[in-house]
Amino acid sequence: MENGAVLLGQSIGVISQLESVSDIIETTIKDAEKALRKAITFVD
Repeated sequence: MENGAVLLGQSIGVISQLESVSDIIETTIKDAEKALRKAITFVD
């Protein structure tokens, strides 16, 4: 569910909290940085 597209009716049940846009962006950036640090190990 994290990486797929679903209709709102199917995913509404997994919403457990409301977050500000700035918090969502910060989390997204941190997750991207973590993924990129991990990905570099596959390139070297």
